[in-house]
Amino acid sequence: MSTNGHTIININGSSIQLSTTCSRIYLIKFYDCDVDKTVFELDKIAEEQNFTKIIAKIPSTAKDIFLNNGYKIEVHIQGLYNNEVDGYFVSKFLTKERETCLDKELIEDVLKVSFKKANTVQKCKLKKEFTFKKIEESEIEQLTNLYKKVFISYPFPIFDPDYIREEMRLENDYFGIWKDNELVAADTAEKNTSAQYAEITDFGILPEYRGKNLSICLLDEIENVLKSQNFKTIYTMARASSYGMNVAFARMKYIFVGTLINNTCMNGSLENIHVWYKKIN
Repeated sequence: MSTNGHTIININGSSIQLSTTCSRIYLIKFYDCDVDKTVFELDKIAEEQNFTKIIAKIPSTAKDIFLNNGYKIEVHIQGLYNNEVDGYFVSKFLTKERETCLDKELIEDVLKVSFKKANTVQKCKLKKEFTFKKIEESEIEQLTNLYKKVFISYPFPIFDPDYIREEMRLENDYFGIWKDNELVAADTAEKNTSAQYAEITDFGILPEYRGKNLSICLLDEIENVLKSQNFKTIYTMARASSYGMNVAFARMKYIFVGTLINNTCMNGSLENIHVWYKKIN
């Protein structure tokens, strides 16, 4: 599948995203088959397309092979796979510039503020004028229109209705908050059912509805859905420069587990990404 600079391919059973926008290869879903060959193919593609970063989400059973081939651990999530096997985000930087973090003071301050507010646990009860529910295929146009209003650019083709439709037909669920008939906030649960974990991602809230704790409400509602479906672990990512989202995760008792350096192209530039996780079952 290829959409606007983003291509999904399969290497030895693993699902790989190639992004010219982010100059990045991302191993999204790992399949433990001939790992050495997979690592070789990732290097080959990166060289051919002049990408500057390779990132892989892998279980601990594959970690040493990646580390022996020049990867570094950026994130470690305990028990990501079925609450039994640890998960890692390992990265290979192909230029010094890509590996260099230019916003250390800012992202450290974001974490400092977030940790301070972690004890002020926040729950949200939606006001009567708002409604939370799963987004259906018939509502995809509303979802893509919301994302177009919120983001200038994004590391996945979330502005494309066909991409959203295909994701819905796989494992992923999209959720939203409506006011009257207008979708004002949305989020995604990217599910790995066999491994019993999910990533909560693609937060989008219309500017005029920010500051109303809708992100907290989305998190809380989606957690309840995933818990009822027997998922064990959820993780989520936030721009490392964003005080609001990182504070929200801290207040919702997520645990900070690492920073992905120069990882994601959002709103026209590369962003550092903080990763948080939580056990729900």
